[in-house]
Amino acid sequence: MRLCIKLGDEMRAVGAVVIAWKVAQKYWCPDKQAIPNAAFESAALPIQLVEVGLAESIASGIRMRGSEEHFAWWFQRQEAGRKGGESKASKTKQPLATASDRLAKGSDRLANGSGAKQKVPSYSSSYSSSSSNSSSIANLGNSPTKTKDFVVAYCDRFKDRWGENAQIMGKDAGIAKRLAKDLSLDRFKYLLDAYFSMPDAWLVKIKHPLATFELKLSEIVVYAGSGLFTSNREAQQADGSVSNMHLLQKIKDGEL
Repeated sequence: MRLCIKLGDEMRAVGAVVIAWKVAQKYWCPDKQAIPNAAFESAALPIQLVEVGLAESIASGIRMRGSEEHFAWWFQRQEAGRKGGESKASKTKQPLATASDRLAKGSDRLANGSGAKQKVPSYSSSYSSSSSNSSSIANLGNSPTKTKDFVVAYCDRFKDRWGENAQIMGKDAGIAKRLAKDLSLDRFKYLLDAYFSMPDAWLVKIKHPLATFELKLSEIVVYAGSGLFTSNREAQQADGSVSNMHLLQKIKDGEL
């Protein structure tokens, strides 16, 4: 409310706060710098932000109050990515193919089935029931043939992606059985191709378990059909937008 009074216009006050946080993120992430005075002026941000206490003037420029807490998610994500990269490097026995190599391998696989768009990358493989997966299949006992076919399809793609045999547990047979009730084998293979090619850093870190396929099935269907994917960063930005809305509501309620 104080900013609204200072500026004499509620919409202008709301817009100023939103733009100020957007500009602040550019300089706070990753170097935790204040907004340079020149950038503050270039963005046409009102100095009244400082006058009402939403920002503060320091030697290096204008700093939004609460920046440390507001942008904590960004640094947490960077740290998680760094640790994940170190873990992956320490466990890798041999170099994986480059991203361009993987995308070049059979990129038309998804496009040729179930109406997929060309933009969705994929992998190619013989995808046969190889002897390398025999021990995994043996663990399925008397599971129905279709369930075993689903597990074989998953194991072959896992082998192609990570160069190691998948470790199949009892619960994986149950997951495959549930999926086999509602999906044809061809549809399952098509969605598996999308699953193993999704640009999801978290999936790369946890190495594409079958349980996560079931958990993220809706997201996989959307990605396979349209190529649309919401990254962690985009999700975090959406959360940040919600935080901004809460901040604006406080301004409207006169709390700031």
